[in-house]
Amino acid sequence: MNQKLSKNELLIITLALPLVIYYTRDIERSDIVVTFILLAAVAATINFAIPLLRWWVDR
Repeated sequence: MNQKLSKNELLIITLALPLVIYYTRDIERSDIVVTFILLAAVAATINFAIPLLRWWVDR
């Protein structure tokens, strides 16, 4: 994973992080597993969306 992110991709990630923090801020300790699952889902979505966006732009 040595690939660099473009400015647009960093912007997308930067805009997504406050949403994640907003929706997970009142989570109790018992829901920590749910938080990790949610963060993993966000990471997987970002990892899927970036190549898809690159493909769409290069089309």
